[in-house]
Amino acid sequence: MIPVYKIRVPEYHINKKPDSKSIGAKIDKSIIKYFIDKKVAIRCIGSQDHPGKSVNDLIKIIKTIGTDRYDKYRKR
Repeated sequence: MIPVYKIRVPEYHINKKPDSKSIGAKIDKSIIKYFIDKKVAIRCIGSQDHPGKSVNDLIKIIKTIGTDRYDKYRKR
């Protein structure tokens, strides 16, 4: 099973500009906590790139198959 880590960022709100420094610091702290002394590659994805899929749909797909590349015809 692929581990899933959740990072809580309660100060993030979709309708206002995010505080990138604050959010980045929390993400950095979690990366250090879970992946210290390991090589890590991060690929950011957004639900806006997956029309017809909710965020929860996308999470379920990624947890099941390990990627968001479920549709070979979807533009990358």
